[in-house]
Amino acid sequence: MMFSKMAQSFEMIIAGRFIIGIACGAHTVIGPMYLSEIAPVSFRGAAGTLNQFVIVIGILLSQILGLPQVMGTAELWPYLLALCIIPSVIHIILLFTCPESPTYLYIVKGDRRRSENALLYFRGHDCDIHSELELLKNETEHSSRRKVNVCDLLRIPHLRWALIVAVVPHIGQQLSGINGILYYFVSLFISNGLTKEIASYANLGTGGTILIGTFVSLFIIDRQGRRPLLMFGILVCLLSLLLFTLTLIIKQVTGINEFTILSIVLTYTFLFGFSMSLGPIPWFLVSELFTQENRDTAVSIAAAINWLCNAIVALIFPQLTIYIGIYAFIPFVCVLLAVLIFIQLYLPETKGKTPAAVEAHFMHLYGFHETEVHENPIFTDI
Repeated sequence: MMFSKMAQSFEMIIAGRFIIGIACGAHTVIGPMYLSEIAPVSFRGAAGTLNQFVIVIGILLSQILGLPQVMGTAELWPYLLALCIIPSVIHIILLFTCPESPTYLYIVKGDRRRSENALLYFRGHDCDIHSELELLKNETEHSSRRKVNVCDLLRIPHLRWALIVAVVPHIGQQLSGINGILYYFVSLFISNGLTKEIASYANLGTGGTILIGTFVSLFIIDRQGRRPLLMFGILVCLLSLLLFTLTLIIKQVTGINEFTILSIVLTYTFLFGFSMSLGPIPWFLVSELFTQENRDTAVSIAAAINWLCNAIVALIFPQLTIYIGIYAFIPFVCVLLAVLIFIQLYLPETKGKTPAAVEAHFMHLYGFHETEVHENPIFTDI
C-alpha cells in the first residue's frame, strides 16, 4: 500500500488491504488459541486478554500517528502505512523462538518429550511441570485422536451447545454497536455540533479509553471470572447506549449543545465497559470451552462469524443513521440485552477449569453420557 500513491493505483490499496485482512483473520484464530494453550490454567484469562491489550496499543498508536499534526497528511500517509513493516518483521523473527504449544505436541503429535521441553521453556526449568503433564495425559486418554469437523460440531449435542455458547459472545461483540462508534465516531459528532478538529481529538480518546479498560481487565479477569466480567461490561454498554440515545433526543428537542459533551462521556463509558468484557473475552473463551481435538474448528467458526458480523455492521450502520437517525443504536441495545440474558442462562464459568472439565459440564447438561462416548464413532480411536 505504501507504493500506491507513487503508482497512482487505488487497486494496490485494495490488494494490500485484502492481504492484511487475511493475515489479521488468521491471527484472530491462531493468536488467542496459542496463548490459551501455553498459559497455566490460573493465568489463562490474563494471557488471552494480553493479546487484546497489545492490539489496543497498536490501535492507539495508529490513531496518534494518523493525526494531521503527525503523519496524517497527503504527503506522509504512505510512510504511515509503511510503518506496519516494523512490527511485522519483529513478529516474524520472534516466532522462530516460539515452540509449538505443549498441548498440541502432547495430544495431537503424541510427542511427550517435546511437550515437556516446551513446558519447561514457558514455565522455567526450576518449575514442577508434572501436574500439567498429568492433565495432558488425562486429556489424551479421553481424546478420540480424531479431528472434529464442522458437521461433527453441529451434529453432536454437547459440542453443538458449546459452539452456540462460544459464538454468542462473538455476535454480541460485533453487534454491540462498537464498530458503529469506532468507524463513524468523528462524523457522528461533527453532525452533532463538534468541529472536525475537536472531533478528531475526541476520537483519540476512544483509543485511550479502550486501552485503560483492557488494562483493568488484564488484572481482574482471573480473579473475578469470565461470566461476571462479561455481564457487568455488557450492562455498562447497554445503559451507556440507552443514555447516549436519550441525550441525542434531548439535544434535538432542546438544542442545548452541552448534551454533545455528555454524549462523548457516555461514548467513553461504553468503550470502557466493552474493552473490559466483550473486547477481549470472546477471543480466548472459545479455547476454554473446547478440548484440543475440537478447538481449532470451533475457534475458526467463531472467528468467521465474528468477522461476518463486523462486515454487516459496517454495511448497515450508515443506513440506520439515515433511516432512523438518532435511534440508530437502539437495535444494538436489543442485541446486548439478548446476549446478557443468554450468558446468564447458558455460559458456564471457565475460570480455573480445564477444557476437559468444561466439556464434561456440557456432556452432563445435554444428556451425552459416558456410554455414548464409546458407541459414537467420532469418539472411537482410529
